[in-house]
Amino acid sequence: MNCSTLTTLNLRINNFGGNLSALNFSTLLNLRKLDLGNNMFTGSFPVSLFSCKSLTALRLAENNLTGQIPEEILTLQSLSYLSLSRNSLTNISDAIRILMGCRKLSAVILSKNFCNSSLPDDGSLEFPDGFQNLQVFALGNCQLKGQLPAWLGKLKNLQVLDLSFNQITGTIPSWLKNLPRLFYIDLSSNFISGEFPKELAQLSALTSTWDEEETSYLELPVFVWPNNRTTQQYNQLSILPPAIYLRNNSLSAEIPIQIGQLKLLHVLDLSDNSFTGNIPDEISNLTNLEALYLSGNRLSGEIPASVKSLHFLSSFSVANNNLQGSIPSGGQFDTFPNPVTMAIQACVVQLYSALVQINQELSIQKILKKPLITHFLRGSSRGLFSGLLLDLLVHYYSLSTG
Repeated sequence: MNCSTLTTLNLRINNFGGNLSALNFSTLLNLRKLDLGNNMFTGSFPVSLFSCKSLTALRLAENNLTGQIPEEILTLQSLSYLSLSRNSLTNISDAIRILMGCRKLSAVILSKNFCNSSLPDDGSLEFPDGFQNLQVFALGNCQLKGQLPAWLGKLKNLQVLDLSFNQITGTIPSWLKNLPRLFYIDLSSNFISGEFPKELAQLSALTSTWDEEETSYLELPVFVWPNNRTTQQYNQLSILPPAIYLRNNSLSAEIPIQIGQLKLLHVLDLSDNSFTGNIPDEISNLTNLEALYLSGNRLSGEIPASVKSLHFLSSFSVANNNLQGSIPSGGQFDTFPNPVTMAIQACVVQLYSALVQINQELSIQKILKKPLITHFLRGSSRGLFSGLLLDLLVHYYSLSTG
């Protein structure tokens, strides 16, 4: 490459391949932004990139890169954005230790790497006070083990934390409340136990209005898959919906009434845990809430009538609990699907779970497929119920009699 005046190179989402480490980037002395994400490059981290001293943003995500993050990355003193997610990188301890020395980093996205490693603790870090400018930190879907490390509590500028789909144990630490700018937390699909900490309801960024002058712009976009929903792209952190995702853990006890203090929260997902007691009436204080997921718990009592005052609520699920009484009417609840349809969907989810269990026991994995159920749940209000449910029952009958 001989483009000495080139400042931005974006080849994202193509079918480019080959050994990336064999390419020579050393002539791109003015390169500031490089995005080669979503391709088929192989090899290790390209060492020639360290000649690009002006580089501020680097995205090599969703390729087939292997190896470790080299120490020489510390020579990129202007680097503020780094995304290497969805590769096959190794040695997370060295990766974090090295990257903490990159003082200007504001976004570090390393998801789906370092399979089955352990989260590094303070004792293994060379720069325990590093990442002081970090705003986005993502290590989702790495199957990482261990507990939430205390060094995360020192990242005073952190706004987005994604440690979903790992094997994290222990409880949610109370020191998270000391992160004044944290507004997006995804700890879903881990092995976290204990209660919903009352201190979490004291997060400043979710209880008081932001200063618009502090709006953060990213050198390159971040791509978010909340709960495996549609991919969403964000170039500005202030557009990302404030959210707490804690689904699919082992949290228990009652949902604390202090949760009503999180008035700037847009998404609250506590589904698939073991929460007990009533749904706190204080949830109706979350006046900006757009999505509330409480399904798959052990909640009892009635749905508080006050939740109909949540005027922005567009997604609501309390399926698979021990609730009783009537469904609130009025407000946003009048915009939801017919309760009968919702009840049918809940029954089919239970039926599907039972059939999957039977299917697993019989070691026949090609009979039931999740896309069929997904299609049904999305299309049940369009008259697809009878045919698809009949298909499921026929499959069940074939398994049990065949």
